Amino acid sequence: KPLPSNGKYFLEVVVGNHYKGLSEQVVGDLCDEWTMYVRLPEFQASKEMIEYVVYNLHPACSPDSYIKRPPKLEFTKTSKETVSVNCTIHWSTLLGLQPTVVVH
Repeated sequence: KPLPSNGKYFLEVVVGNHYKGLSEQVVGDLCDEWTMYVRLPEFQASKEMIEYVVYNLHPACSPDSYIKRPPKLEFTKTSKETVSVNCTIHWSTLLGLQPTVVVH
């Protein structure tokens, strides 16, 4: 059953990344290994809030999209360039919410 539409609810969503530089000895060139994530700091059980997250990268990246489901709403990639990532959060059907899109 969806949440009542007459009330307002606020939910903190953290979309971020962390990275580490890799030396040329490891991959043959200077690269970064980075992990993109979605977190709900107030909730231990994100699986009850989020059905899945779609991460879309630049089409030149391979692969150019990732679909992640709780409890691990993150992916790790190695690249030489900085890329923008479109994150589409698909909420649990119980919440009755449209997907949320965040560009990071």
